[in-house]
Amino acid sequence: NFGAPFQIGFHYGGWGSVRERLGWRPALRLVWMKSLLRPSAFLARRLGLNAARFRMTRVADSLFNRRLDRDQNNEIVIGRVQCAGEDFDRLWQNLAHQYKVLAVRDRAWVQWRYLDAPEVDQAVFLARRGAEPCGYVAYRLHHDAHKAWAVILDCFAAPEDGAATRALLQRARRELFARGVESIAALVVPGSPLYAELRRVGFWARRQGFDFSIVPYTAQSFAASDWFVTGAEGDVV
Repeated sequence: NFGAPFQIGFHYGGWGSVRERLGWRPALRLVWMKSLLRPSAFLARRLGLNAARFRMTRVADSLFNRRLDRDQNNEIVIGRVQCAGEDFDRLWQNLAHQYKVLAVRDRAWVQWRYLDAPEVDQAVFLARRGAEPCGYVAYRLHHDAHKAWAVILDCFAAPEDGAATRALLQRARRELFARGVESIAALVVPGSPLYAELRRVGFWARRQGFDFSIVPYTAQSFAASDWFVTGAEGDVV
């Protein structure tokens, strides 16, 4: 096992007892959260109407998002990242010790996980407070013939820095609304700081989710509150 204390994985209910027989032990549960960016368009589509023909749906959706986007922090500046630079290494150095157990999120990982993926539509936004990086958010865009939707892959900031997390999520909402996205989903641990901030910007929890499990290679044990885990640790988008 090359000295690693455990192996990680996401599992759904279909694994049944096979998971335990293979050595997997559930560590915590992540649930899907969802937010509608265009509720009028969502309702029109469900009713079989062509939302593009109704100007009032666009006006209503704009007003809905403006209401959810009132709490803006002018001290935090957010920009889109094309190539992960040293800011991400500095961010990792500043935040790594603030969580007990989490995957490395330095610039090499951000570049590989999100920016070196030309076959998918993904984006990363970095937040700065003054000259210092304070967090990032990454999303992936999906679409079919009827709608576009997005998944927040990761939102990484200090656990007590709700202002940075909230600013990043609000920026993602504005960007995705401008791109015509109907809804956003995120995979998150209930009760975590990220869960609380998602609730504040208009997300609600759904019943569906995944177990985050480990195969332990040592006797060390971890409590559910020790972890920082998002959908970034697995390809469950």
